[in-house]
Amino acid sequence: MADNKQIKTIGEHWVASELARRGWSPALTRDGLERTDILAVNDSGDVIEVQVKTAS
Repeated sequence: MADNKQIKTIGEHWVASELARRGWSPALTRDGLERTDILAVNDSGDVIEVQVKTAS
């Protein structure tokens, strides 16, 4: 069984890959950044902050 840190990391990478498929340029943040796991920007210059919650 995977530990919680590994499950969290897998979820973050999955969300980042889905954002990239939809035209966003995602960047994973470090663990120290509160409430933001991924920062992403699109071609229009819009920026979003994403918090990922992975259960399993």
